[in-house]
Amino acid sequence: MGFDSRDTATSYTPQDGDTLEEIAQRETANGNPLTAAEIALFNWGTDDPEAVDEHLRDELDCYRRGEDNRFLISSDSEPRSELLLPQRFEESGLPINQTHTIRVRKQQAPPPQFEMCARLRGIFFETAKSFIRPSVVGDLKRVEEAMTRHSDAKALIFGHTDKVGSEQDNKDLSERRALSTYAFITDDPDTWEELYNQENWGTRAIQEILKDFGPPYDPGPVDGIYGPRTRAAVSRYQEDRGLGADGIAGPITRKEMFTEYMTSKHDVKLAPDRFMDPKHVGCGELNPLEETEGPSESNRRVMFYLFNEGRLPAIPCREGELSACRRQATEPLPRYRENFRCSFYDSISHRCPWEKPIPTVPLK
Repeated sequence: MGFDSRDTATSYTPQDGDTLEEIAQRETANGNPLTAAEIALFNWGTDDPEAVDEHLRDELDCYRRGEDNRFLISSDSEPRSELLLPQRFEESGLPINQTHTIRVRKQQAPPPQFEMCARLRGIFFETAKSFIRPSVVGDLKRVEEAMTRHSDAKALIFGHTDKVGSEQDNKDLSERRALSTYAFITDDPDTWEELYNQENWGTRAIQEILKDFGPPYDPGPVDGIYGPRTRAAVSRYQEDRGLGADGIAGPITRKEMFTEYMTSKHDVKLAPDRFMDPKHVGCGELNPLEETEGPSESNRRVMFYLFNEGRLPAIPCREGELSACRRQATEPLPRYRENFRCSFYDSISHRCPWEKPIPTVPLK
């Protein structure tokens, strides 16, 4: 017994709660003996359970999970490709009185999808802000080094928030944090100017940048007060760069400061074509590292994921919309990490060491 070509395979019609095992059992009962492994190999070239789960998620738009954490098929899915069911055929013997040439084409197993992840631990944002503090430099450099090592990888940036504020506000804020990080990496001061005005970054951001530039521009304490010392630091910065020293950090001065902040000692050389499409998304408050309703710096984070260029995941996130997020958080909710409500994010993050629960050590 063998399989006919893909031209003779039949298309599977999604049914709620189906698994490849159940599909194979039905096909076998109907006279087309199949196993779940054969269906997976025929469609995706692998029967590795984790890789199969990724294909179910990315190709068939699966988002519900069974008690074993494996993806289940849903009838309301919007697959980007069909699941094909191969048809068996009877193998006939070849004549023995002549020479035959048999060509066998080996189906290549797909490469692993996940390559690595990185958490920008230095980016501990202020509440409702997306300004990136200077402490980020070490982590961003590690991201740059990782992407140099993984030359066949594409990056995707995820923004996260804590649970302070409304669900919609946090969705929007997480998107701005991911965008702010992408703009920082790709040296885009114009986007930062938009965020500066939208979120009212104000004096604190100016003070943090000036302090990062070094002693000649020390504005004093980062306290959000535009006092004489901050004004003098701005004026000195303007003089040294020929901007006209009025001591006011207006749009022209800010653009110069943002550009220098992004391209000097914190410069990260990652071109836009090293990123997926979309390049950055926001997860809102759905995936907290710390389960708390209050302010949490550890939950205000930005994550980088690197995926093999030939195995990019299908991203369910939609800018500004909560509907896809709520769909991903639907019941039932088995998860690798209990705090992570988004089924998609949980399914990619369980391989990321930065997103694993911190083991608790009992006190003795």
